[in-house]
Amino acid sequence: MKSLFSARRLWLGVVLCALLPVLMVSRAMADDDNGKGPKTVDVPIEGKPHAVAVVYSGDGGWHDLDKVIGEWLGKNGYAVVGVDTLNSFWSSKEPRSVAKDLKKIVHRMDPTDSLPVLIVGYSFGADVFPFAWPELDPALKSRIQLVSLLAPGYHTAFHVSVEGWLGIDHGDHDVVPAIAALPAEKVLCVYGSEDKDDTSCMAPALKQISVIETSGDHHFDEDYPALAARINNAFNTKLESLASQQGGVPAAASFAKSVATDAVNPDATTASVDSTSVKANE
Repeated sequence: MKSLFSARRLWLGVVLCALLPVLMVSRAMADDDNGKGPKTVDVPIEGKPHAVAVVYSGDGGWHDLDKVIGEWLGKNGYAVVGVDTLNSFWSSKEPRSVAKDLKKIVHRMDPTDSLPVLIVGYSFGADVFPFAWPELDPALKSRIQLVSLLAPGYHTAFHVSVEGWLGIDHGDHDVVPAIAALPAEKVLCVYGSEDKDDTSCMAPALKQISVIETSGDHHFDEDYPALAARINNAFNTKLESLASQQGGVPAAASFAKSVATDAVNPDATTASVDSTSVKANE
């Protein structure tokens, strides 16, 4: 299966190389329209939001896994913004800039600055976000209840490149120390069993974080709704714990209760995370 995944990436790289001139023109047009800000996607939400979710895509852009997870969360009470890293990181983007963009995104989705926040990063998105954490202001850090990292690697660049698509150059920045610097109680790392050798989720330095191993490879057998349900369930657990510790947090308690009773797929949400699937990294 790993060789199949490598073949897929090689095929993708060949196609993207052929389309590179078109991509560069489209990015130039995007820069003209949007300045230096990130390329974002506002996901439709059903009902009143009880939390904000920001989803950082893989380096292939906003589609498949990222899109499905974003839409699933939007149907389950989250105000969701997707960050299309293919477009946003075509030019190098430093962690401080990522942190600044995130603050603006969250405030735009929640002008009251009161809702809890979920961060999801997939592949390249999971690699780069941890570097932005030290640059976030304390107020936003306290609102972020879960940082869900899906299939993070060991090294990254702060920009998307053809070499990265092909797996030739993963970048010079070490991802593991950046993840280790996050508050361990807020981190959930998810990887496919066939991707175990390429993910940093099980790195010895990350023993304190929570880890989920699923079936499949880097694409989690393409069962993205189940993956979204796992993330949602873990986020609910964090909110319930916070409400208990603080003697009841209205927004958190309301959100947890709402999702628990009104989830689109309550069976998947309930069954997706159990005592055997989520564990401290050992």
